[in-house]
Amino acid sequence: SRNLLVNADFARTYAARRSPAPYVRNMPGLDKDAAMPYAWTVQPNRWPSAGAEPIGAISPVQIDGGSALHVVIRKSESMRLRQFVEVVPEAAYTCAVWIKGKGTVTIHPYAHTPATGQDLGAATGQATTDWTRVHLSVKSGYHRHLANLHIDVGEDADVLLRGAEFSASLPAGTLPEALVTAKPGRDENTLFFEDFDGNACAF
Repeated sequence: SRNLLVNADFARTYAARRSPAPYVRNMPGLDKDAAMPYAWTVQPNRWPSAGAEPIGAISPVQIDGGSALHVVIRKSESMRLRQFVEVVPEAAYTCAVWIKGKGTVTIHPYAHTPATGQDLGAATGQATTDWTRVHLSVKSGYHRHLANLHIDVGEDADVLLRGAEFSASLPAGTLPEALVTAKPGRDENTLFFEDFDGNACAF
């Protein structure tokens, strides 16, 4: 299988100072100088006002032989991690994340564009002292080429996250690049088809 997510173990981060401004992307009111996970959007359940108590804290850690993201959330608060991926219409995927510690974690994928949004379901896990995999098998619908994976951390959590996954199963011998570069063709669901200089475009 091929994981479509970037920075799935949250090993790569960038510095982001605390900012109360809701229009500043990826800078929620978190403790100290937050180290945001690269390629992931961090969305708190609310934007704290200037001088207010933060909703929690996130930090990259090395634990149990690998990288992980340590997430601490206060009571009555929550946080979402989100990343977009390109998908193939009507294809099967596996969504997952490994969790450890205390708290509830839910994975919730959506597919969309150009068709309207499609809820692909959800799976919830309770973190314990052992690493636990929360996973879900999904299938994208017609005319949907983008998807996003939500990883929601519930209130009063002190949890580790690693091994996030939005993966596609590939037949033996298939190169992942072939799925991207393969020329599309017309089928019974095609509404419009045009080929410009040998590069086909189907909808």
